[in-house]
Amino acid sequence: MRWLDYRLHDFLLFAPDTYWRLFEQANQAVWPFPLIIPLLLACCLAARRRFAGAVPYLVTGLLAAAWVWCGGYFVGRWYAPVNWLATYTVPAFYLQALLLLWFGMFRNGFGGQPVTGARRVVGWTLTAGALLLYPLAVLPRGQGVMAGEFAGTAPDPTAIATLGLCLLTRQPAVTACLPIPLLVCAASFLTLRAMESWQAWLLLAAAAATLGVLATSSSSRVR
Repeated sequence: MRWLDYRLHDFLLFAPDTYWRLFEQANQAVWPFPLIIPLLLACCLAARRRFAGAVPYLVTGLLAAAWVWCGGYFVGRWYAPVNWLATYTVPAFYLQALLLLWFGMFRNGFGGQPVTGARRVVGWTLTAGALLLYPLAVLPRGQGVMAGEFAGTAPDPTAIATLGLCLLTRQPAVTACLPIPLLVCAASFLTLRAMESWQAWLLLAAAAATLGVLATSSSSRVR
């Protein structure tokens, strides 16, 4: 049974340096656009109390735009040429954008009363980490911030930010918006583990924290 001899890195279709270089090339091609969505989302969240009526819809639109741009631009244009499997994932990014629009526009998903407890802590941690800190993960590799992974351009911070923002709502319908970001985290975890990158554990932690909080919330409602 030779398949038992295979290791995760044997399935990589590209060199790790090639993968990391993609983000720098994609960012340079449209700089400073990769900064826009994270900064706008951060501003909306900072002003959520003062502009409570408009913020939920702005967040919905920005998140949906992030998934469309991430799938069509980075995955479809930059990642797919080095990993042909990525071509088949692009429709999932568009589907996620539609789910977010449905949830945010027609279910008032990102409005209403704020959550409390562990769900609030995890939600804000994931959101702030994805928007503000994840791009700095390039620094230990000796690359500049322009090579960073930004929400709206790179899949990983986009997925983590979405998980965080979804946790910050009480609406039960939010579960429809979670499977695709969780799958992105799982796929990226395997890819990064194959490259022996420490960032893999960030994806695993984000997915595990999300599922843990949801499981705790569900058990509390049952009681």
